[in-house]
Amino acid sequence: MECPSPKPRAKESVEVGRSPEYFAREFADLLKLDTATLRRRWAIVFDADPSRHFGHPFMVRTIAQRLQEKTSCGLKRSTERLLDQVCDGPKEMVLERLPRAGTSAGTLLIREWRGVRHRVTVLDHHVV
Repeated sequence: MECPSPKPRAKESVEVGRSPEYFAREFADLLKLDTATLRRRWAIVFDADPSRHFGHPFMVRTIAQRLQEKTSCGLKRSTERLLDQVCDGPKEMVLERLPRAGTSAGTLLIREWRGVRHRVTVLDHHVV
């Protein structure tokens, strides 16, 4: 599998086109790491020390996502463009340039909170 050469984002080298089994083993190995070892792995993968506020589950998921990204030729071009816009633009303008997620009339939103299921139907007008 051949991929366009992406911008260098980390020191760690992972071969593109690895099998799903490879990724599953890597993820399983991440789950076994203690927090100190996981922090060292983060530093290798992201070429920066993790925030002291990052917990074990967050670091496992984020490192696993990066490994998956690298083994599947990286991010989609549209995602790369969006991230470039966010990173390169003035901080005040970032929120204005992000695409707005919208819902249309008739959309059903369902969420569960503290064991209670809440259902909301989006209407075609605003009620304030």
